[in-house]
Amino acid sequence: MVVPADLETRGGAERTTISSLVEHWRQSTSDRSGVYYGHSMGALVAFEAAAAAFADGDPDQTPSAVVLGSPPAAGAAGTAAPALRQRGTLSVRTVRGLERVRRYLPSRDVLPVPVHVLWGELDGVVDERDARAWTGRGSMGSTWHPLRHAGHMFHLAPGGDVSAVLRDLLGQGDTVEEAA
Repeated sequence: MVVPADLETRGGAERTTISSLVEHWRQSTSDRSGVYYGHSMGALVAFEAAAAAFADGDPDQTPSAVVLGSPPAAGAAGTAAPALRQRGTLSVRTVRGLERVRRYLPSRDVLPVPVHVLWGELDGVVDERDARAWTGRGSMGSTWHPLRHAGHMFHLAPGGDVSAVLRDLLGQGDTVEEAA
């Protein structure tokens, strides 16, 4: 089941921190078991949602693994902004997202489950070293998966190998469905 973390409240106000996105996601989700996945800023949300689940101490409501797609380093928005500016004017939404990332500090050093990191080798937004470092924030079994010929938005590319990597990671054969 895919449950998105909504950037805006019902009243239209924007959630301004990673922790506010996590809080909203947790309030919207009754079953927090399974595998958490987040991409880019969403990777930070997935990591923090897992940290919060483990802090609660209910083993039936914790993830078995966390998968992070192109996770930026805490405070990395400053390094991503020049690359994004070269591509054109930054939208207000992108600037706000970069600000969330810049202010983010992980609440936990290491999760007690594997952290699997996917990163596109052509990613011009998140540095390989920053993304790879997230594997050190998981337990034994954490893995690094560079995706060939893929950029930052690799999860949106048709014909990409993301679903194959996820199937392998989750040991689910052909049961992983891609969102349209």
